Amino acid sequence: MTLEGEGQISNPYLELDNYNKVTIPLSLKSGETLTIDMDENATITNSKGDVVKTISLKGKIPTIYKGNHTLMFNCNFDEGTPVIQMRLKLNGKEESISK
Repeated sequence: MTLEGEGQISNPYLELDNYNKVTIPLSLKSGETLTIDMDENATITNSKGDVVKTISLKGKIPTIYKGNHTLMFNCNFDEGTPVIQMRLKLNGKEESISK
């Protein structure tokens, strides 16, 4: 996820199927990118790609099996009105995602 525009968010989380919730206890400022890897580490990089901070997540990243799912995102908006750009990359065979 990348934060664009002016502002800051904190404690972003993803929730799968209204059940499995993973909260990332970090603040993200404008121009920074948050990446979560398969080893359950969350890394913030600045606009130049330099690592700002890395933490281990406390929640387990859920396995997504074939079928219909709901993925929800939320966070605290601490300052300004930033735009959050998200990309979701999965391992395995591709499936189409509808909006």
